[in-house]
Amino acid sequence: MVVMPKKDGRPRRTVDFQRLNRASLRETHHTRPPFDLVSSVPKHTFKTVADAYSGYHQVPLDEESRKLTTFITPWGRYRYRRTPMGHCASQDAFTKRFDDTITDVPRKLKYVDDTLLHDSSVSDAFWHTYNFLQRCMESGVTLRPDKFRFCRRSVTFAGYLLGWEG
Repeated sequence: MVVMPKKDGRPRRTVDFQRLNRASLRETHHTRPPFDLVSSVPKHTFKTVADAYSGYHQVPLDEESRKLTTFITPWGRYRYRRTPMGHCASQDAFTKRFDDTITDVPRKLKYVDDTLLHDSSVSDAFWHTYNFLQRCMESGVTLRPDKFRFCRRSVTFAGYLLGWEG
């Protein structure tokens, strides 16, 4: 087990799954490139952004898969109950699950664990966001309150700054 700092300085626990990854089949799930996503946001729209909290860890593993994630530390032997960072299928599993959850939410862009909603009015943004949050709650997707931005003219999404003019 290796603990590395996240961008914000908080610790991120990782395990070396290279041997498991070599023996695993990766079911890929397509994600549009960030530049393509942000290029499709209409000008003069109010934007709401949300970030899933520890996205990978929101996908449960079945009992057989859990056994394969066992790792040893000086404090004992542990195994993951949810998809771990470092496994080749984790990102695709989470992205597919989250995409399936919000598939029929209109006027949205999603990149891995980041979601952007865009609307032409504050009223539309309110109800659109309400429905999105309701869908996340019903499906057990937890969002980070500290990264949530509601109805802004300018936001950062997938590493790009999006303003009122696009």
